[in-house]
Amino acid sequence: LEFTAYMMLPVEAAFKHAVKEVGSASTPEDWKAFGDHMMRHMEEGYQGLFTSKGYLDALDMLMVTAGEARHQVVGVGEDVLQAAGVPSLREMDALSKDLYQLKKRVGALERETDSPPQPA
Repeated sequence: LEFTAYMMLPVEAAFKHAVKEVGSASTPEDWKAFGDHMMRHMEEGYQGLFTSKGYLDALDMLMVTAGEARHQVVGVGEDVLQAAGVPSLREMDALSKDLYQLKKRVGALERETDSPPQPA
């Protein structure tokens, strides 16, 4: 919400300036002038905003919060799959590793039994 509030500051300020400069718009030319004033003031406002400490802090907080929210959603998804009996990625990795080691061991045992006996 704080980030959204920062993003709206230039729009609000531009609207106030445009109303002061143009007044009420009743003709298409008035609306065009109003829009031109709004755009000019919004450009100036956003240029200053994007380098302000408050905006950068709010953006940082937004990114951190979004990452935490994504992590929580993934965790809930994993919990649902686990409750449904679907193995987790970690469990599948462990099974795959065990299977790989068993295949290596079986291959080594087959090579030992297939090789001719060594004379003593």
